[in-house]
Amino acid sequence: MSEPIFLDVITDPRGPVVVDVALAAPVEVVEAFTGAPGPAGPQGATGPVGATGPAGPTGSTGPAGPTGQTGAQGPAGATGATGATGPQGTTGAVGPQGPQGPTGPTGATGPQGPAGTTAAPDVQTFPTAGTFAAGAGGWVKPAGTPRWVRVVLVGGGASGGAGACGATTGIRTGGAGGSGGGLIDMTLPASLCQATETVVVGAGGASPAGRNTAGAGANGNGGTFSAFGPNNGTDYGTRTGGGGPGGGGQNAATASTQGAAGGGMWSGAQGGIGPATGGLGNSGAQSLGGAPGGAGAGGGLTAGNVPAGGGNGGPVGRFAGVGFGVGGVVAGAAPSAPGATQAAKQIAAYAGQGGAGGGASSDVAAAQAGATGVQPGGPGGGGGASSTGQQSGAGGAGGDGYVWVITTF
Repeated sequence: MSEPIFLDVITDPRGPVVVDVALAAPVEVVEAFTGAPGPAGPQGATGPVGATGPAGPTGSTGPAGPTGQTGAQGPAGATGATGATGPQGTTGAVGPQGPQGPTGPTGATGPQGPAGTTAAPDVQTFPTAGTFAAGAGGWVKPAGTPRWVRVVLVGGGASGGAGACGATTGIRTGGAGGSGGGLIDMTLPASLCQATETVVVGAGGASPAGRNTAGAGANGNGGTFSAFGPNNGTDYGTRTGGGGPGGGGQNAATASTQGAAGGGMWSGAQGGIGPATGGLGNSGAQSLGGAPGGAGAGGGLTAGNVPAGGGNGGPVGRFAGVGFGVGGVVAGAAPSAPGATQAAKQIAAYAGQGGAGGGASSDVAAAQAGATGVQPGGPGGGGGASSTGQQSGAGGAGGDGYVWVITTF
């Protein structure tokens, strides 16, 4: 048996460690036991310091340390030179409007301008019935700078009807009074008028004659229109109508017929009628505004052969108090002329009054004729009735129309 081999045992905290040893010859393995460590021995004396060895190579750079605190701000540096001007920027959008500021104090009064000139109105009148064409007697626009043209038109008045004639045993009525012409009063800008314009003045209705044989009286005749402005072949720029004629008296118990009023801005008033009883003729109507009044009817004869007087003429509406024609009286005064004449009142009153009716006749005298209407546009009165053999009254003629054209500057 060979000599035993002692093996150092490596102590491992996890447990015994077995070490394989390659042997040349079989050996007997003796199990070893690890004993407890002995106490530490005393520290030996410190040996002398050895010589310093050569410096080792420089180690690699360590990682960057943390950033330190920011230091205090240094003093401002000197201002640098001004740089070149940059290109102009685009215009910005317009901002909202600000609130209105307070009103400033009133400025001093300026010097007074020169006094203006006042031009008198240009008045052109057309008193005669007829047509006055543009450029040939018509209205002519005045020189200067006219601003307004006022046109007043009155149509012709109608004539009254003639009285009836008949036997003494029957009713005979007087002729109806004529109606007045119409009135227009308008103002228009001068710029609407041509250099010259046509003017038409209406004619009054002609008087119808009476009769001395039995039968109805003749009807009156209508007045014609007045106009201003261009004529397109059908109508004028503006116009007003003439009055309607009074009907003739009737040789029966029938009233004489009333004529239509002349149309316009204001219509002429209608004439009175001879009543069916053969009595007093009715008076003409009062007009509205400044239009002509109606004419009175002629007086009639009753079935008992009693004659009656004529009716009064109708006044112009706005001048009712200036007087009017009084109807004729049987066997006495003839119908009187209207109380207002046109000479001083044409522009103020515009129109004439209706004529009064004539009185009926007695058996020994002719009946009275109706009074003539006053120009402008006044209608004629109706004629009185008569008995056979005596002349009945003629209808009064109507007054002609009138035109005024007044231009202001």
